[in-house]
Amino acid sequence: MAHRHLLAIDSPPDDHAPDSQTLGPVLPLGWDGDAWQREDSNGNSYWLRAWNKSTSRYSVAQAETYETARESLLQDIETGGSGLGKITVK
Repeated sequence: MAHRHLLAIDSPPDDHAPDSQTLGPVLPLGWDGDAWQREDSNGNSYWLRAWNKSTSRYSVAQAETYETARESLLQDIETGGSGLGKITVK
């Protein structure tokens, strides 16, 4: 189940809903993530997010197609991620 807000990690746009078809891309070892989508008259949008609990790094990507967003997210992960967040696990 996707959670819109995660502590110190960018949240998906309010007009996006969890993508129940993909639930996120296959990610490198140590990374978790989720996928969000919007389909309307203005076109499609996919917003992907991933985080690594051991390094506190996170990545986000948005594109009109799922595949483009997935490729962008994986490239961002490979280069170290979009940011550093406080990721806590209960």
